[in-house]
Amino acid sequence: MWLWIPFTIFAAFMQSWRNAFQKQLSQDVNTTGVTLARFIYAGPLAALYVLALYAWQPVAMPHLSGLFWVYVVLASVAQIFATSLMVMLFRLRNYAIGVGLAKSEAVMAAILGALFFGAPLSALAWIGVFIGGLAIWLMSNPGSFRDIWIMFCFNRFMGARSQLTFRTTLPLQRRLGTRGGYNHTNHNSH
Repeated sequence: MWLWIPFTIFAAFMQSWRNAFQKQLSQDVNTTGVTLARFIYAGPLAALYVLALYAWQPVAMPHLSGLFWVYVVLASVAQIFATSLMVMLFRLRNYAIGVGLAKSEAVMAAILGALFFGAPLSALAWIGVFIGGLAIWLMSNPGSFRDIWIMFCFNRFMGARSQLTFRTTLPLQRRLGTRGGYNHTNHNSH
């Protein structure tokens, strides 16, 4: 049951390594090339992972509807677009600021969830959202107030586009498993 802990630590390390590699690569390669370098191996690795899972625990292949594939394509395009925006942030700012702005989705998700999806926040949660937003603002905007305002607007726009695009993939991924054509009834049959 505790095995998730080392896997989570390993995944966090690998994600940080990948982002640092993308930052380094973005100095010599254009945004499209860096994004391609990230996703070119994704399909084959995902296929190998699924094959390994089925070799380890063979189950019947689920029926995947056309709607399932629509969600897959939408989520994939959103991930690629979000990665391109994050690479653009790397070019504009340093690594920590680029990742910080791209990963500010928790603040945006809390605000959007409260405003549009009926997920109310407690007073303590709103304080956390405010502190997180203030931290992002301070981290991304050194300099005079005029410079701060100009960079804040541009960086937040790029960061918000990046993290909102990443955020759109989560509902799509959830629908893949619930309403996107994945047939739960056939999942455990042999």
